[in-house]
Amino acid sequence: MSDIFNTMKKELIEKDERNRLDELKNKYGRTPNIDYTNMCLRDELQTRFDLQELNNLQQKYPEVTPTYTTTKIPQAQYGDATAKALDNYLKDYQYHTGNVRSGLVAPINDMIRNYDTMKDMKLKESDPFFHCKANYEAASRGMYGTAVANAIDLGKEARDIFVKRYPISDSIRDYRANLRGQRGAFNGQTLEETCPTHHKFYK
Repeated sequence: MSDIFNTMKKELIEKDERNRLDELKNKYGRTPNIDYTNMCLRDELQTRFDLQELNNLQQKYPEVTPTYTTTKIPQAQYGDATAKALDNYLKDYQYHTGNVRSGLVAPINDMIRNYDTMKDMKLKESDPFFHCKANYEAASRGMYGTAVANAIDLGKEARDIFVKRYPISDSIRDYRANLRGQRGAFNGQTLEETCPTHHKFYK
């Protein structure tokens, strides 16, 4: 558990430092050439301190020249277009619900079906929506379905963190989406009320 918290702390520190680096670049430019002639002492000291910090952060996080692909990425993979594609998907969607008191098949199928649909649709930002939806459907089957969903989710996130080395922030977002789906089912909300199709609602 301590390893998880240490990793999370490291990622938060890196995020803050990268934000600070962007802030200093916007203020002074990437290769600042400062004239101190007409500066008061306080401003000069602050500028020199900022530039030293900028230099340190640039060394710690060197810029990487982006590589570009000639493959055209479908517009439906981004932002509003993703939400529109998911809205269209929900129009004809047949809900797979119903209480389950025994057996693993139904809630497991909920998780597998949503994962397969997410892969088939190939929508870049749809992952949290399908996390929410799968847990909504599993929780709609009762506490047994919720327990099965939680067990599957726990194993999936552990694999993402320790095997695939995905950022902790991704697992936190997925976990919140899972809880969102379960709460919506417990409170009697519809799927549309519970799981927004736009990724901006999932943090």
